[in-house]
Amino acid sequence: MEEMPKMNGYSKLASLMGPNPEVAIFRRFSTLNAQNLLYLQAELVHLEERLKKCVQADESPTIDAPGRLDRRLYDRDWKTLSEGGRTPGGNGEQWSTILEIRRVLKDYNETLVLQTFLAKHKGPLAKDLKFLQNWMKRPTMGYVYLLESEQDIWKHTDLEDLLAMKPNEQSLASRIVGDFLVQWWHRCWGIRACPSLPRSLAMLR
Repeated sequence: MEEMPKMNGYSKLASLMGPNPEVAIFRRFSTLNAQNLLYLQAELVHLEERLKKCVQADESPTIDAPGRLDRRLYDRDWKTLSEGGRTPGGNGEQWSTILEIRRVLKDYNETLVLQTFLAKHKGPLAKDLKFLQNWMKRPTMGYVYLLESEQDIWKHTDLEDLLAMKPNEQSLASRIVGDFLVQWWHRCWGIRACPSLPRSLAMLR
């Protein structure tokens, strides 16, 4: 009885995807990305409201007292604003809120730009996805079997939620067959006798 080859994992899969970016197919995680953006947006909305209240409170007239800071200066002097929490009569809440907004806004902007890029990026060809699925399951090819939920990434994910690192107008399988036929034709032309095409090419269909 012929012994089956051992099952492979991520290393074998990477060896295919690395030199063939058209079958380097990954999840977009469109829903998760959208949910993350919504949460960041909601966080910024609440921070924005808090900042408005802080500004309003700091701009309210205060009773002048010797040695006490006039918080109305915050809107005209960054240094006074940033040091307000360490000054008698000052208030550091406005500045701490600004710093928190800065942090969340950076995450929001970067995520929004990346998600916009991902949304515009082309998905894989259906033939390339089929080739990858066949390559992974056949013992004579990749024979890659991942465990648990990871095994379903290329089986049950909608094509719209997938992208290829470098989509190609012609599928990988078609180009492999095309390259073989070119070599086969040149060999036949030189010897004027064409052998039959090997059956192994049927594996790429």
